[in-house]
Amino acid sequence: MGGNAGRLHLARVGVTTVKCDVTNRADLQKLHDTAYAAYDAVHLVCNNAGAMGPRKDSMLDITEEEWDWFIDLNLLSVLHGCRLFAKSMVRPPAQTPPASR
Repeated sequence: MGGNAGRLHLARVGVTTVKCDVTNRADLQKLHDTAYAAYDAVHLVCNNAGAMGPRKDSMLDITEEEWDWFIDLNLLSVLHGCRLFAKSMVRPPAQTPPASR
């Protein structure tokens, strides 16, 4: 375990790491399922993957595959990740615990 996850582990903060390609729906599902298996609930999702777009002299030089990658990473992965977690985070009204007084 390296990087921030390693430091959190050494600080005895509960952390679970999952290698995830956010443009891959199966990886997103694995991330979701791992989080719920480890913690039973998710209250906050930080969905911050992204990259700068293809750097070319002209947009005419950017291939369709480069545009697809850029849109998949910066737009669609955020949409799919938020949708996936939101479906599990939102409870039907009958299951919502009463507000604390």
